Amino acid sequence: MPEKPVILKKSTVAASRLFRVEELEITFSNGEQRTFERLARGRSNGAVLVVPMLDNETVLLIREYSAGVDRYELGLPKGRIDAGESMFAAANRELKEEIGYGAKFLHHLTSLSIAPQYMQHMTDIIIAMDLYPEKLKGDEPEELEVVPWKLSQLQRLLTLGECTEARSIAALFMTIDYLNNRISENNAPEYLPGLCIRKEVAGDADAIAAVIKDAFLDHPHSNQQEHRIVLELRKSGNLSVSLVAEADGQVVGYVAFSPVTISDHSSRWYGLGPLAVNKAWQRRGIGKRLVETGLSTLRELNANGCVVLGYPEFYQRFGFVNHEGLRLADYSAENFLALTFAAPLPSGEVIYHEAFSKN
Repeated sequence: MPEKPVILKKSTVAASRLFRVEELEITFSNGEQRTFERLARGRSNGAVLVVPMLDNETVLLIREYSAGVDRYELGLPKGRIDAGESMFAAANRELKEEIGYGAKFLHHLTSLSIAPQYMQHMTDIIIAMDLYPEKLKGDEPEELEVVPWKLSQLQRLLTLGECTEARSIAALFMTIDYLNNRISENNAPEYLPGLCIRKEVAGDADAIAAVIKDAFLDHPHSNQQEHRIVLELRKSGNLSVSLVAEADGQVVGYVAFSPVTISDHSSRWYGLGPLAVNKAWQRRGIGKRLVETGLSTLRELNANGCVVLGYPEFYQRFGFVNHEGLRLADYSAENFLALTFAAPLPSGEVIYHEAFSKN
């Protein structure tokens, strides 16, 4: 891949209440210079498009007037991310305003561009599950019609011609794939409606330690000291992301993410682990939920990527891959994987926090 062109100059050539057109003077790596125009981001902090699942088979669409094509269209709830909001907070607010539901479970599927050649805008695609009724007043000029639609009838929706927005169509197909991947080997749904993934709070430490001890008891590659790693990370202020899975009022799962150092000086990379689920709650998709939510949280922290030491067949489903340029001393390269969010994969030796080597 050639070296990325350099933007020499940016200037605004047109602006309205909602839109801003920028002119870019660009130099390519071969010395060629060109002038481009793009529709630039305004004051917005980004946008979300939400796939609200009433159940594992039914999505809630909205019918609203679309001024661009001058007709009513079926699509998914969407809106801007307000100042100070996370993408998940924005997704939940838009749901409450547009369809009268909130969601207990939100997962970031991907980020999409409509036309990357000349638009700077990106949209975060969020799947919402475990819905509950709650209505907020929005800024829509008229009440939106909520239309339940079976995912199995997606092709019919496209044939009718009432849903033509590329983002909504892509998000619906991605949702089908996502839900199919959440089915366990015994064909039982891995999604638990009553499960809550949340940040660690004061008072969780003992319950977290108990879950970790239970999960790693008799594990062939464990010295049963993983709970001490979390304790050291917490004490040293290096527990960057600390999430618990709570069900029936008790902590049943846990995952931690902490900073790692890479010898090529790549920054904002994190290590996943330990990941633990109480033995009585295993094989129900809780580990997946913890990893998914943790990776989404890292993206919100503007992390560049994440590494993990573990079973490839489990972590590859999240996008982790083996990378020969990354090494973890004393461990098999086959079981050491990396996931990049934005930057190219780095190269060099990865060093975890000293809590891992002490325990």
